Amino acid sequence: MRLNFYTIDVFTNKIFGGNPLAVFLDADKLSSIQMQSIAREINYSETAFVLKPQNKKNTAKVRIFTPKNELPFAGHPNVGTSYLLLKKINLIPGEFNKFEMWFEIKAGLVRILPKINKENIILGTSIEAPQRLKLSEKVSLSIISECIELNENQIYVKNFEPIIASVGLDFVIAEVESRKVLSSARCNQIAFEKANQKFDFGDDFFSLMIFCRGKKNEIHARVFAPLSGIIEDPATGSACGALGGLLASLEKEKSGKFNYKIFQGYEIGRPSKLEINVSKENNITKKPWIFGESVIVSEGKFYL
Repeated sequence: MRLNFYTIDVFTNKIFGGNPLAVFLDADKLSSIQMQSIAREINYSETAFVLKPQNKKNTAKVRIFTPKNELPFAGHPNVGTSYLLLKKINLIPGEFNKFEMWFEIKAGLVRILPKINKENIILGTSIEAPQRLKLSEKVSLSIISECIELNENQIYVKNFEPIIASVGLDFVIAEVESRKVLSSARCNQIAFEKANQKFDFGDDFFSLMIFCRGKKNEIHARVFAPLSGIIEDPATGSACGALGGLLASLEKEKSGKFNYKIFQGYEIGRPSKLEINVSKENNITKKPWIFGESVIVSEGKFYL
C-alpha cells in the first residue's frame, strides 16, 4: 500500500519552527493498529489521519495519534490539517470569508474558520475546541515540583492552585513565578509515572503545562508529556485552549471577550505562537477558539 502524506509546521509562519505534524490523506483503508504503527514510525508529537466523515455535512473525520496512543482531541493536528486541506481546495479570492470546515474527532465536532490577509492569502486557521472548559481534581505542589524538578515555592498559587483542566483533553495546569523559573524546569519521567498512577486521564496519560505571565495578555508556556512519548511539546493547542478558558474564568468581569497570546517551544528551539480567544457570559466561559499559522514543509509517499 502506498500512502500520500504531508509534513507541516504548525503555530509558526516559518519552517523549522512550531510543532511538526504529519498528515495522511485518504486513510480510510488503514486499521487503528496501522495508524498507530505509522505514528510511531514518524515519531512526531502527533500524526493526523484524514478519513471520510460519518455525517456528509461535515468535512472529514480526523484521527490523531501520538507515538504511543490515540487522542480524543489535540490542537495542532486540527489547525495543521485544516490549513493543508484549505490550500488543496484552491478557493478563489473572496470565498474564504464564507467558508468553514467541520472535523469529526473522538471528543466531538471541531469547527474551523480560515484567516486571510488583505491579499486573500490564507494565514492560518482558527479552531473551536470541541468542549467548554472542564475543571476536575487539584494536584499537590509536591507532585508538580517533583515532575519538573522545581521547589514548591517557585509554583505560584495566588491566582489558582494546580488543577486538571480540559477542553477535550486533560492537562494539569500550574503557574510559576517567572520566566526564569519556567526556563529552569526539567522533566522527571519517573515522577510523571508515579503521578500517572494517582490520576485517571482516560485515553491519555498525566501531562503537565506550566506557564508564567508576560506583558498584558502575553503568556509563556511549556508542556511536558513524557508518557505519551513527548518529553516536551513545542506547541500544544489543546492545553493552551484549556489555559485560555481557565484564565478567562478567573477574570473579574462576569461577561466579555478575552484574548491571550501564548508563546511556547522557545526552550527547545521550536518557537511557536498561539492565540486563544474566549468569550464569557454571566461567568460561564464558552468554547475557546485556538488560532495558529502553518507552513507546509514537505510531501511524500509512505510504503506500507
